[in-house]
Amino acid sequence: MQENGLLDGVVLPAAEDFAWQDLDCPYRGDLNRRFSYLFSMQEEIPYYSIRETSELQYYDAEDVEVPRESIWARGLQSGEEMQYNLLSTENLGFYRICNPNARSARHVLILKDSMEDPMTDYWAELFSEIIVIDPRSYLREESLPELVAEYDIDMALFLYHQNNLSEELIDFLNRGE
Repeated sequence: MQENGLLDGVVLPAAEDFAWQDLDCPYRGDLNRRFSYLFSMQEEIPYYSIRETSELQYYDAEDVEVPRESIWARGLQSGEEMQYNLLSTENLGFYRICNPNARSARHVLILKDSMEDPMTDYWAELFSEIIVIDPRSYLREESLPELVAEYDIDMALFLYHQNNLSEELIDFLNRGE
């Protein structure tokens, strides 16, 4: 994005802007489950989270301000088998994060599947407002053009696993035609 001039003058977040932790525990990922646990569950996984969350504002599907914990997963407990949704955002149909101290004033709409979940903190550090939509569980009535107008969207990101462009995404994109 920066190379294409979309983030001119913005200093990108660096590793030291986040709290890092190496997770060394059994990991039961979605793809491993789908492949009948053919892969090792002993992985060292680097996990990062935003250092300072006190200024961030989180909003649910009703666009009501909620605590971070209602959007962000609860985190790994000692000795627990790690599952994907314990370490990042859940696959919620809609949520919004505002950061008054963001590096860029842009408002960004993210259309995603679960592959985007671990990147949410990065986007929240970078952009002043992110609206995250997972069309697989999106229950609001607004169409894409309505959301763009309502939230003054500057940019849209499609963050999907290569094999997961779902029917729900196509239906969402075709709403309001």
